[in-house]
Amino acid sequence: MGSAEDFADRTLTTGKGFGMVAEKHSLDKLVTAKVMLPKGEDGLVIVVTSVYNGQPPDNARRFAAWLDTPDAAAAVESVRFAVFGCGNKQWAATYMQFPRTVSETLESLGGLPMVPMGEGDMDSGEAELSFTRWQVSLVVALLQAHGARIPDGIKETLYPKLPVYSIFHKVDAKAEEIPVATLEANLQEAKRQALRTFLAGNQAFLAEVSCNREQLAAPDRSTRHIEVALPDGVSYAAGDHLGVVGGNPDEVVFAYMDRLGLARDAVVRIELEEGSSSSTVPLGRNVAAYAVLAYHFELQQLASRAQLYALSKLACEPAEAEHLRTLADFGRDNSGEVQGGSPDAFEQDAVLQEHPSVEVSAGAVLGMLPPMKPRYYSISSSPKHSPGVATVSVSVVQGTSPTGRRHLGLCSNYLKAQACQKSFPPSVMPSLPGSPSGKGMPLFTFVKDTGSSFRLPQSDVPVIMVGPGTGVAPMRGFIQDRVADGRRENVLFFGCRDESDYLFKDELQAWEADGSLKLFVAFSRKEGTPKTYVQHLVEQEKALMVELVMKGAHVYVCGDASKMAPDVKATVARLLSEAGHGEDCVDRMAAEGRYCEDVWAAQSF
Repeated sequence: MGSAEDFADRTLTTGKGFGMVAEKHSLDKLVTAKVMLPKGEDGLVIVVTSVYNGQPPDNARRFAAWLDTPDAAAAVESVRFAVFGCGNKQWAATYMQFPRTVSETLESLGGLPMVPMGEGDMDSGEAELSFTRWQVSLVVALLQAHGARIPDGIKETLYPKLPVYSIFHKVDAKAEEIPVATLEANLQEAKRQALRTFLAGNQAFLAEVSCNREQLAAPDRSTRHIEVALPDGVSYAAGDHLGVVGGNPDEVVFAYMDRLGLARDAVVRIELEEGSSSSTVPLGRNVAAYAVLAYHFELQQLASRAQLYALSKLACEPAEAEHLRTLADFGRDNSGEVQGGSPDAFEQDAVLQEHPSVEVSAGAVLGMLPPMKPRYYSISSSPKHSPGVATVSVSVVQGTSPTGRRHLGLCSNYLKAQACQKSFPPSVMPSLPGSPSGKGMPLFTFVKDTGSSFRLPQSDVPVIMVGPGTGVAPMRGFIQDRVADGRRENVLFFGCRDESDYLFKDELQAWEADGSLKLFVAFSRKEGTPKTYVQHLVEQEKALMVELVMKGAHVYVCGDASKMAPDVKATVARLLSEAGHGEDCVDRMAAEGRYCEDVWAAQSF
């Protein structure tokens, strides 16, 4: 994850600023190059690492294995250390799993933690602030360890300095007049910058959507089945994710363009005036202003405390400045909780509307926006069934916030609009609605190896799958994979509201009919049927569950992390315990890679 490297670079700069001799290495280099760690007061080891689905990043795989060796025990004893993790709470079950393992293992081997492990949730928009606060606490700990005075103004450093851009408007230029060669060069530059962050180790491609159809019969909800053609050289395995870089909804983009005084078809050149940025926006190039805001910045995330604090300095009215400082302040005990108010009200655009005395330049507004991040979807197919195509099931997020604002999920709505490849809005490109491909707005995708145990077993043992809603997506890929290999001991517990959102009904029932699948369907809102969830069916099939687990079955759970996954896990644990296999049976299965979860936080309005 590129942010981890950015944070590591800033840590290096801070250390050198204190007059320290500072070096940066990948965690794997610690093993391969046998880097000597400073002991005791000779120095400090700072680990900044990302985590994906609980697993170490690609450049820390060897390090993770090395931690279990005698060499690690000898190297780490008496080493002062601090750990900061970059993760995503959307994967709640595995959030911070690898950074926490690193921190706990270093301490168990005799290392000396200087401060508690820091956590940066990349989905919250507050990771930058979390890192800055953690870094300040580390500096304070170092000063205290050496008896140095702590500066009175250290609170100011809790708020990271935000980048500031300069925006130059090309007065007589229009977006549709930008040469195709320039558009293609801009895409390549954005891709090059993304290689520093989320694309590191991944091969991105401009996707062609070969199928985009509605899966629900419910008029007020939407789930799309989307098929993406894979170019030569791009492959995947059942259980992988498809990373998608979407675009902000047009109405949100236009609201920002109006605030910044930009015409719909404006052409601009962006320069970084001060600070550093992890955005993929092409610098020093002619680019459509619409594209800058649609593709390169998150426009619907809540304003962070760093942004609120920066805006407080730009408010001309003392009352507004004081209100913004209050919003930016930390909660009791430095908890980081916002001091009251509706979360919806703290979107940056709403903050600017409610504090009209704030005088902020367009470039400063861009600098306050988080960089665009990809969204990940479980691939719902197997290459053994569809070698040149990856499919996903996308629940389209839309609703009304508590304050009455219309909310459209960024990526899900962008994907839904790709039925015929989303066109540029007519007000942006009146006579040229196409991308460099001539078909519409580009769709960047990439295959992401989950790097986890969410993989089918190599041996022919039973497989038990639990996947309500779109959690059935990877299970469909697993079943396709198993059927292609002639493995028939497959069990699926699927959950939905009623017949209107029974995803892949025909396929699942066909597999059941030919003996490739035992299928159990829980309906939670079907008329004339008791409310039933997947954990209820798991409990009803206790004898089958125990029998298959004793035969070496692997269990896979995909879907909501807040309630479904914990309830299923508790049910399975209770059934196995009652059958005499111990209260820790599920924990032992998880350690062996036989109980696997791919879960995420649910969205609601």
